[in-house]
Amino acid sequence: MIKKQTWMAILATVVLLAGVGCGDSPEEIDPDKGGGTEQEGPEKPEPEKPEPAPAFVLMLSEAEAMNFRISVESDDPQRNYFVGITTRADFDRLKTAQAVAETLVELEKGYGTIDWTTPDDQLIYRGNKTIDAGRIWSLKPKSDYAVVVFGVGAEGAITTDVFHDFISTTAVMPSQNRLSVSVAPESANVSVTTTNADPYFLDCIATSRIEGYPTDKLAEFLIGSYGSAISECIETGDVTRDFTRLLEEDTDYCAVAFGYLGGYPTTDIVVVPFHTPGGELKPQDCTFSSTVADITLQGATITIKPSNPATPYFWQVYNTTLIESYRKGAGVAQLMADGLAIIAEALSEQAGIEITPEKAAGMVTKTGNDSFVYTTLDPATEYCVMAVGLDNKARQTTEVYISQPFKTLAPGGDVFAPMECTITVNGMTDDGLSVTVSPADKQMTYVGMAGEAEYYAEFASDAEYLTDDLLLWTEMAAGEQMSLVELLTEYGFFLQGDQTYIFPENFTPGNLYLAYTYGLNQQGEVTAGMQKTFFTIDEQGKAHPAAAPAVSNVRKLHRSDLHLAAYSYIPDATRPASPFLNAWTNIAPKRTVGLFE
Repeated sequence: MIKKQTWMAILATVVLLAGVGCGDSPEEIDPDKGGGTEQEGPEKPEPEKPEPAPAFVLMLSEAEAMNFRISVESDDPQRNYFVGITTRADFDRLKTAQAVAETLVELEKGYGTIDWTTPDDQLIYRGNKTIDAGRIWSLKPKSDYAVVVFGVGAEGAITTDVFHDFISTTAVMPSQNRLSVSVAPESANVSVTTTNADPYFLDCIATSRIEGYPTDKLAEFLIGSYGSAISECIETGDVTRDFTRLLEEDTDYCAVAFGYLGGYPTTDIVVVPFHTPGGELKPQDCTFSSTVADITLQGATITIKPSNPATPYFWQVYNTTLIESYRKGAGVAQLMADGLAIIAEALSEQAGIEITPEKAAGMVTKTGNDSFVYTTLDPATEYCVMAVGLDNKARQTTEVYISQPFKTLAPGGDVFAPMECTITVNGMTDDGLSVTVSPADKQMTYVGMAGEAEYYAEFASDAEYLTDDLLLWTEMAAGEQMSLVELLTEYGFFLQGDQTYIFPENFTPGNLYLAYTYGLNQQGEVTAGMQKTFFTIDEQGKAHPAAAPAVSNVRKLHRSDLHLAAYSYIPDATRPASPFLNAWTNIAPKRTVGLFE
């Protein structure tokens, strides 16, 4: 049986629990007062701060063989920004977009063509933009590229983070374009009809250039031959082109067309042979005359005058020995043809491509009066002026003209009286041997020289020694494309009045030498014979007078026969086009892609 006290305790507990369950919370207990622990709820998290919007959103899309689309959204419509493209290989080499951006800026600073504060819609932009990359950059098919975008300020300062993305161009797809090519009869008018607007190559090529080349390889061969200049031969749609002005008359050609994109053929090649009209030989009613003036040791001033100023002609100067050999053999017309062939060979070497005599004829023929100052002929040699009319296929249109002979001056001249002067050998200086000359005639021009007495002794006379000396210096001048007087002046040996000249050679103490002079005018003509003095040099470089040497074995002069006169007309400024090109035109290229090319 439960006691009364026990029931009372149970009842009190039930009431207490009932009160708690009904929401009557018990008095909070202060733990510091020996009560229980307060029940705390979870802490509320701090609100997250929104990340700042990126300066740019870069999107790349619509990749083609030579193009893709760049879309840029800018958070600030007033900010200038730079868009650049490089290869993926260059990006990987630099490792970061920041490094690529810095390299692009430095490259553009080097070019010096950008105003960094003014948008040009080429590299500098402002606001949201959509850009076709192929319009600005020269892209290649099947290639990987990196695009970077970053804000720029004055002097190319990078003002934002650098944003980048990668994209690859596609392969060149075969074109569905169907090309039909025709050439109007008796003309060089070429017409092409197409089935769509895809680009294609069109040009006319001499049959001899491609004869025997496999047709299935011809397009690749032409693409490699034309190089970057192929852009001048790219067409779209139906066209008719007149090639008359660019082609030679009476010649076999082929009109060639094939689809082209990015260095690749995109269609089968079409080759249509044809023959250009015209080219009949038209003899010209023209004769020639010439004048020869200012004859010198090495040449003369020659003027040629045709009776018909409209007749193209070719002229040269040949020695009479050569002319006579042709006159007795193949004929003088063949001499002119051989001379033109030699010029064509020289032009070919200069241009790096073959230039035929026919093409050379169009480059070197003249019309109207013409003059030339020859400076590289041989001394004491007889020459004639020759001229012949030539058409643009190097065919003879007139009789060959041969002038009366003229003769270049002899090296020693006909003057044997020694030059009247005093020669004083001063001795050695830091620059060479010093020699002072005081001529009797202060207005005359003369040459001052020095040489070894041993060599001088091999000649029978002063005239022979002087002739040999002049021949040596004349050959040296011709090798430098200079006149004799020009070369002697450059060395400081062509003098006038009282002069001291320096001969910049080493002189061995104890050996016998001579210092000598002779008169020479501006035309290279000897005006006074050789005057001389002999001397030795001691260990201190002082000069001492000495006696003349005894004559030793007499040297005989041997001169090789002159075969062809130096050709006067090799035009330095000539820049022939490629043998496959119609014209040479400078076109501003697109920007190349790549940081290390």
